[in-house]
Amino acid sequence: MEALSYLTVLPETQSEIKNFADQVLSEIQIREALPLLARLTAMEKLVKAIKDGLKDQLMEEASLYGGEKSFEIDGVRFTKTERKTYHYQHCEKWRKLNEEIEALEKMMQAGKDFADPETGEIITPANVSFSESISVTLKK
Repeated sequence: MEALSYLTVLPETQSEIKNFADQVLSEIQIREALPLLARLTAMEKLVKAIKDGLKDQLMEEASLYGGEKSFEIDGVRFTKTERKTYHYQHCEKWRKLNEEIEALEKMMQAGKDFADPETGEIITPANVSFSESISVTLKK
C-alpha cells in the first residue's frame, strides 16, 4: 500500500472528525489510553513533518489560483495569509529591559518579599499555579 493511501481512510470534514473522535473516546478502555497517547503523538509528529516538507509546494500550488487570497477546492476553503514578525534583539534598550525583566522574574520566583533597590517598593513573590500533564518520548 502506498503511503498516501493510508491518509484516505481518515476523517476529512469537521463532522467526520467529531464523530471519529467521539467513537474513539467511547471505545477506549483502561490501559489503552497511554498507548493511544503515544500513537497520537506519533501522528502529530508525522503531520508536522509532512506539512513542513510540503510548505514550498503548497505555496507554489496556491499561486496557481490567480493570486486570490482565498479559494475553494472540493468544498474546502484555503486562505493564504502573511505573518508579520518583529525582531527586537538589535535594540540595546530592548535587550537591557528584557534582562531586567528576567532578573525580576528570578527574584519573584524565589518565594519571598524583597525591596526594589531603586524605589524601595516591596515586591511580593510571583503567584504560582500548577497543572499536570504527561509527556511522551517516542521510540527511535
